[in-house]
Amino acid sequence: MLKVLFPRFFHHYESSRSGAELAAFARWLQATGYLRAVTRRHVYRLRRVFEASATLQCRQTLTEAQLREAFALVPCSQRHASTERVYRRFLKAEGRLEGSTPTEHIGQLRLRYRQYLQDVRGLAPTTIAQHLETIDAFLATSLGPTGHLSRLTSEHVETFVQATSRQVRRQTLQHKVARLRAFLRYCADRGETSRGLDRIDTSKTYRGELPPRALSWDLIEKLLASIDRSDNLGRRDHAILHLMAYYGLRASEVASLTLDAVNWKTGALRVE
Repeated sequence: MLKVLFPRFFHHYESSRSGAELAAFARWLQATGYLRAVTRRHVYRLRRVFEASATLQCRQTLTEAQLREAFALVPCSQRHASTERVYRRFLKAEGRLEGSTPTEHIGQLRLRYRQYLQDVRGLAPTTIAQHLETIDAFLATSLGPTGHLSRLTSEHVETFVQATSRQVRRQTLQHKVARLRAFLRYCADRGETSRGLDRIDTSKTYRGELPPRALSWDLIEKLLASIDRSDNLGRRDHAILHLMAYYGLRASEVASLTLDAVNWKTGALRVE
């Protein structure tokens, strides 16, 4: 499998001390349905993690804390956050991931919270899974051997948020903090934890800070050419999309145009 993914450099992977683990991970990714390019990236990143860690071994059973510590050793570990999540699922499928063993009470609370997310908040199964993944990670790192939720403090929350912020983007961190807030608020309302733990500072994001996304110009031209302009409705739709594509008008600006905005003598269009 490694030879298929890395035809020129597969010997570097197979000869490394992590070769067996990388090969098993690659086979699992392929069987799970990951595309070849995505599989290559995940295997490459996992190899970097093994190279950075002196403790990771092939076929080793890991705890949640050991897994996070290993990925935190890699420079630009933020880019490896997705690989960490995928590798965690691989370890779970292999039965080689140990979290802090939850008490029966914690397990029952988790089940009730899952039901709450489904019945009261009406969340989709994938969203519920994301909530529970964040909560499991928080409890695994924050609860001591006793596993008492009443012992949770703001320091536990702060430590978890700081550790998570080094692994994910600010946009992703906002989602994780929102999930943690919801869980802590749920626990406080039921007397499981002290109140106020859900008051968590989170990162700031700003509209337009990410690189803009747009359709390719070829696709835009095909879209415009596909519009039937044999009637007034089609000509109107073509004019709207033409103004937005060629002149960059916003939808609200197009909607506010009137005949008075057109200077028919000079061929000029005035946009407020």
